[in-house]
Order: sequence, then C-alpha cells, then structure tokens
Amino acid sequence: MADDIKKVMKGEKVVFEAQGTAPVEGAEIPEGVTPVSVVVVRPGKNSDVKLAPLGSDRMEINMDHARNIFGNDITVAVTAGKKDISRVRVMLDGFVLAKDYVDGQKYKRHFQMAGSTSPGREHILEVDATDVDGSVESAQERWTDLI
Repeated sequence: MADDIKKVMKGEKVVFEAQGTAPVEGAEIPEGVTPVSVVVVRPGKNSDVKLAPLGSDRMEINMDHARNIFGNDITVAVTAGKKDISRVRVMLDGFVLAKDYVDGQKYKRHFQMAGSTSPGREHILEVDATDVDGSVESAQERWTDLI
C-alpha cells in the first residue's frame, strides 16, 4: 500500500474502492480488502487529495490548493499509468478552469487566483484525466473558506 495512505492523521478521511465495489468512506481499509484505488482527503489550508493507484495501469492525480487574497492558488498534477494521458479537465465550483490535450506521461498546471473566496464559501475542485484509450480517472476535493 502507498506510504501516503499509511500516514492518515486525525481529521483526514480515506475513501477506497475495492474490485467490483462502489467507493467506500472509512477511517481505515478493512483487513482482507484489496483496494484498487485510494483517496486521502486532507482538510486544511494546504489540503491535498491524492489518488494512489494500486495497479500500475491507473493514473495518479494530485491536487493542492491555498487561499489567495483574490481567489485560490491551485496546482493539479497527473501521472500516467501504462498508457499516455490524452486529456485533462479541471473544474472549480462548476466552472471549467482547463480542458487540456496532453501527449505524454505527466501533466502539471498551476492556477493563480482561481474562483472567488469569502468566509463560509464552499468549493469543489474536480479533475478528470483521460488516457489514450478513453479510460477516465477522476478525483474531487471539497473545502470551505474559513475567513
């Protein structure tokens, strides 16, 4: 299992998906269950969501965000599995930030001052990555502005 998954701390959530099942949210992966993907949701100012592929054919999606005076600074990175990445779509709060066509194993993009911020405002960051065969990996992160 990925080292990041072993380091889940109090206040973090683990969402995992086992072969042939829907994603399950829980504090730990039950004994005897072999997950095919795991997402660790780390709340806080520099929250990070990592899709940790447990099979080499899965893509890995990393997202990071930090509040800026005018919006959010967001970084999205995708690493290919066995097949090259062909497209990456990034959405914040229902608005498309990027629809990029990619030809390769890695994608990374930084968005400065994206969206808007205000106390109590909820955000949803969504990333869909498509490989050359049309298989899609998705990751999502939610957070609320504190101030």
